[in-house]
Amino acid sequence: PPKWDFKWRIVIFDIPELKKRSRDSFRGKLQEIGFYQLQESVFVFPFDCKEVIDYFAAIHSLKRYVQYVIAETIETQTNLVHWFLKKGILKKSMFSSKRNLKVKS
Repeated sequence: PPKWDFKWRIVIFDIPELKKRSRDSFRGKLQEIGFYQLQESVFVFPFDCKEVIDYFAAIHSLKRYVQYVIAETIETQTNLVHWFLKKGILKKSMFSSKRNLKVKS
């Protein structure tokens, strides 16, 4: 998207060991999309992706184990912004001077 709404999409999951293959595949898809792994089963992305997450969870029969959260702030969001800028997922042009996030030049 050309603009970022400054909200974080967080995917949290607790998938049982019995579904290890599906869990690993789901985790791999999140990484492939460009999610940042905040913790072992917590991933963050700056753009809306609920339909994609729902689709992946559905094809692996994991919907009951997956939560999709939209957050306005994350304690380490400055680090996240820099990580997503480095990956090319966020662009400096998406930021306005009114935002309180520091972006390196």
